[in-house]
Formats: sequence, structure tokens, C-alpha cells
Amino acid sequence: MKKKVWEYVKKFHMIEPGDDVLVACSGGADSLALLLFLWEQSSCLDFRIKAVHVEHGIRGEESLSDAEFVRRFCEKRRIPCAVISVDAVSYARDMHLGLEEAARILRYLVLEEEALRLQGDGIQPEYPSDSGVKPTVKIALAHHQEDNAETLLFQLVRGSGLLGMCGIAPVRQEGNLCYIRPFLCCSRGEIEQYLSDAGESFCVDSTNGDQGYSRNRIRSQIIPQLQEINHRAVEHMNRTASQLTEVWDYLNCETRRVLEEQVTRTWEGAFVSASYLQSIHPCLQHAVVMELIAEVAGRRKDLTATHVQSALDLMSGQSGRRVFLPYQVKVTLEYDRLIFSRGEREENGICVEISGGFLESLRENGGSREVWLGTKGERLILRVLPYSGMREEIEKKTYTKTFDYDMIKFGFCVRNRREGDYLILDGYGHRKKLSNYFIDEKIPASQRDSCVLLTRGSEIFWHVGGRIGENYKVTDDTRWILKITYCGGEKNGLFEET
Repeated sequence: MKKKVWEYVKKFHMIEPGDDVLVACSGGADSLALLLFLWEQSSCLDFRIKAVHVEHGIRGEESLSDAEFVRRFCEKRRIPCAVISVDAVSYARDMHLGLEEAARILRYLVLEEEALRLQGDGIQPEYPSDSGVKPTVKIALAHHQEDNAETLLFQLVRGSGLLGMCGIAPVRQEGNLCYIRPFLCCSRGEIEQYLSDAGESFCVDSTNGDQGYSRNRIRSQIIPQLQEINHRAVEHMNRTASQLTEVWDYLNCETRRVLEEQVTRTWEGAFVSASYLQSIHPCLQHAVVMELIAEVAGRRKDLTATHVQSALDLMSGQSGRRVFLPYQVKVTLEYDRLIFSRGEREENGICVEISGGFLESLRENGGSREVWLGTKGERLILRVLPYSGMREEIEKKTYTKTFDYDMIKFGFCVRNRREGDYLILDGYGHRKKLSNYFIDEKIPASQRDSCVLLTRGSEIFWHVGGRIGENYKVTDDTRWILKITYCGGEKNGLFEET
């Protein structure tokens, strides 16, 4: 195993002579084995190590005992060691996080702080760099093949997309910090055998058996069942993750090429030819548009495939259409140009087209999709479902409505009011002007311009929060239904009561 790991380290250039390596050590089998392995290699290969143990304040005496175990292990081998306590319970409560997520965030924060401190000081000043340049600090983590398989499955069920399916990266650079994972080439069985051969014991975290954690259920229930189907399931999942990483790298190269050759940047944003986008593979389309949205937003967090699709859907409509995305990103179709810029939504600025193709993909593929309407989180959640004829399927909620899909399947628009808007009130086709409807419903004049309307042409089939048009109601002849939930501030269909 040691030979395999060191070949893996060299393949990805994880450790170079003169490096300082900060080893995260919980005292469990994986991290203790990593600390032992790097300690054995450090003296002959001219790099230095330091152990960091983060005590999360979760498991009481058991947690303190683990910290003492790591401290004694390091003292015996004269390994520099820092034991740092944090309060994960309070952090989870204050930040409205799950306990597992809170502990993970605090653990990484501690490791990053220690790494940045070492970049300034060095672990052992008695080994100065001849060049005068401070040595690189690496943060070594003990993830192995089973961890990678768990991550792949976890990301798969979350719908995280191609990047999530790439699993855990062997090396990840974040600014001045570099994370390395030398054990990703090993199974947990190999690691435990390595410790056994060395005559070393290790700590066992009692929370690893808590089935309330998603990863624990994947580890203890799902992976063993997959291994019953094929005993090499974990190995195969790791190989697939590696192959997908290569695909992702290739896609990134192609994306950068398109951004350099086809995108024009201006003082207010960037634009690309819509006809060019339509000519390239959909996979590359999505990647390019995601990069442009992230570039204008100045961040990537919370940007999803739904936002990308909202921008791409503009290309199937008329010039002048636009959509507003998070972080004040505005995407506009202007003749053949798809323009990415920043801008607040105007008072009457909602104008989002939902194409027939988008709706048909919902019907064919199932599931739900979000369509963002503005910069403050306003969005629609749409689902297309077969209709059983049971009236109890029709939810009677203010911000969730159900429509006859065949009446809307060619698409619709989400916007604010315009001159000539009307509703159909009954089966005889009697119309009412929107202005008169607002008066009858006693909607204050100050609120009328900001009302959200779902329309086909000038016909309104839902005033969000109010009435739906007669022509779009579910009937005995309905075969498919379109369920739409509006979410926006206090007007939120996810939290309303029937």
C-alpha cells in the first residue's frame, strides 16, 4: 500500500521537497494512518509535517479522549501537534445549519487558519529555504475510495450535475491553500490492514453509526448492497469519477476557448451571438452560459442549471425578451445577441417567457423545475403530471394552482400588467378588463403595477395570489395537469396552508 500511495502522491505532485504538510487527524483509522504514513516518509524525503486535531465539542468525554489519544500519538513520535476546540453545537444553532455541516465548516476553518499561520512562520525554522522563498503549506486529508464513492452517490441523488459526479479531487487549490488527499487510491480495508501491520490502534467515532446522517446511511446501507451486486462496485465508482473528471477538464478547455473566441466584453457585461450558441453542442452551451452568468454575478454559489436554462430559453423567442437571475444578473436577447449584464428589475420589469419546449421536457422527464423571475428570489416551481380524474388532486392554495396542461403547453409569459389585459370569467367566454378586475377585487392602485400575471398574449390565466382564468381550469377531459407554485417573499407557496 505504501508504494501505491507514494506513486499516487508523485503522479499528482502532492508533496515536494521543502513543503510543510498540515495533517488533519481525528484519531480515526483513516487520518491516523495518513499521519503515520507521512511521518514515516517525511524524514527521508525532506518535507515537514504537523498534526491538527479539531475537537468539536459534540461527544463529551469521548471527544476529549480522542484529542488526548492524538496528542499522545504525536508526542511519542515528536510530531508537532495542535489540538483546537470549537463549539459546533452553538455554531450550528447560530448559523441555522445541520450539526454535521457546522462541524465540517469549523474543521476547515481551523485547518485554513493553521495553514495560513504556517505560511507566515514555517513549521520548523531550523530548515530555512535557500532561496528565501517561504515553503508551500499543504493540507493533507485522509479521504479514501469509499469516501469518494459516498460523495459520488450523495451528489447523484442531490442532482449536483457533472462536476458533483467527479467526486473528490486528489489535489484542490484554493487561493494560497492546497488540499491533498494521498489515500484516494486506497480502500478502507487497505488502510486498516496497514495500521494492523504497524501494530497501531485507533479511535472509533460513535456518531458514525447515527443513521440520521445521510452519508452514514450511504456508507452503512447503500454501498454494502451495491457491493453484494458487484464486490468491485467502489473501485468502479472511483474509476467512473476519474473518467468524468477528464470529461470535465475537456469541457472546461472548450468553454474557455469559446469564451475567448466568441464572447465580447463591454463596460456593462458581455454578449455572445445567439445563433452561434445554438450551433454548438447543448453541453457546451450550458457551460458557456454558466460561466457568463457567474462572471457577471461575481460568484458561483447558488447558481444552478435552472438559471442557465432560463437564459437559454430566451433564444427561442422574440428580441427584447429578458430574464432576471440572482445577484442582479440580467440576461437580454437583443436581435442575435444574448447580453449578460447587471441591473435591478424595474417596477414593471418582470417579463419571463416559458417556452413550449421547456414544458414538454417537464412532461417527458418528470420532476419539478424552478424558473427565476427576479433578483430577490422570486420564482415559479413547475411540475407536469398525468391527471387521474380525482378532483382531490387539485390543491386549493393561494400560491399553488393547477391548470389544464394542454391549454398552456405551447408556452406562456410571466409579467406585470399591460394595456389590453383581460380575464375569461366563465364557460361562455365573458371577458373582464384587468383594470376592472382590480377594482372589483379591491386591489390598491399602488400595488397593481407590481402584480405578477401569467398570460398567453393579453389573456391572463392566473393573477398570482388571485383568480385563474376559466379556460385553463382542470376539467373531466383533462389528461395532463400543470402545477405551478409561486415563491416570493411572504407570498410563498412552499409555506402556505390549504
